[in-house]
Amino acid sequence: MKHRASLVLFILPPMMGLVAISVLLLSAEGGRATQAPKMGLDMVTIGNSYDAGSNSMTVGTIDNCLATDAPGNNDRHNHAVDLVVQDVEDLVGWQARLNYDGGKMRPASVNFPPYTDASTGQNISFTNLPRDPSTGSHSAIASPSDIPPPAAGPQTALIAAAYLGEQSAASSPDTPPKVPPDDSSYAAPSGGVVATLNLQVLPGQAGQLLTMDLDDANPNSPGSKIVVFDTTGTKDIFLEESSLLDGFHAEGIPCVPPGGAGGGGPGGGTAPPNGAPGAASSSPPPGAPGGSAGSSATSSPTGATTPALTSSPVGQSMRGPGSEGGGGTSIWIYLIAAAIPLAALAAFVAWRFRSSLPWLKR
Repeated sequence: MKHRASLVLFILPPMMGLVAISVLLLSAEGGRATQAPKMGLDMVTIGNSYDAGSNSMTVGTIDNCLATDAPGNNDRHNHAVDLVVQDVEDLVGWQARLNYDGGKMRPASVNFPPYTDASTGQNISFTNLPRDPSTGSHSAIASPSDIPPPAAGPQTALIAAAYLGEQSAASSPDTPPKVPPDDSSYAAPSGGVVATLNLQVLPGQAGQLLTMDLDDANPNSPGSKIVVFDTTGTKDIFLEESSLLDGFHAEGIPCVPPGGAGGGGPGGGTAPPNGAPGAASSSPPPGAPGGSAGSSATSSPTGATTPALTSSPVGQSMRGPGSEGGGGTSIWIYLIAAAIPLAALAAFVAWRFRSSLPWLKR
């Protein structure tokens, strides 16, 4: 009995210390969202839908190039395309920088809540998809935009949206869902449609490849970003080119977008520098996420780095493995889990062979 008591007293202090450290790390891990957000233009919206009965949103395969049969439409016409986000947790709002040639294809208008929840009579998007558990209703959306009048040559536009009301993890949607989810009032397993853009094709574009460049802050600031809720408020995640998927329209020709990680290419015009005609100002429009009338987001460029998104003709998926530090369980959790039994084994061996260890001799 005396030896057993000695063993317990020998092993107990290091075991208690390891357990305490594990609890602290697990608590911190559980309260922190892991982010690898991506944003892209889905030029073929087939497969994207919303079901009001289950309050669920589905995003199909992302196709960033829309082709029309030869010889193409040489008249003025419009195409509705979806702006989609994926791999984001606790979204509060978003902002998108669009660069284009205003004499070829331009954003004519934006429908920020493109779907209708028939059970509440509200217009919704992924931004305000969760329902308030006490009222069963969705949050309202603030949706500022800065789209210049049409003009031939390089132009740039800035659009943004954020839900209004009290911010929390439960009211800020996730795609794919957390395990366990913060809120069970909605589902968006494959991505979320945050807006539908009405792209206007100008006359005389038959046989042309047209580009809508979804861009970062270079050369036009501010760039595309995601605003997320964390335990201390909100945070801006500025998106790099590798996390942005451009849109292309092949008017009467095959879809063969230029290569690269989503950057601008021939056919759509390059972005104007700040201060050029049609360029947006260096600050977001009033009410934009992170702007003067938006949420309390801070403007710190903490964008997660993700694998490059190539602009393939069809079926380009924005999904991919999480970036370093984003997604999955922290390596420290596994190290602690492995250290506990090893520490216990080491303590037992030391106690068992204490007679051979001079510092443990009685």
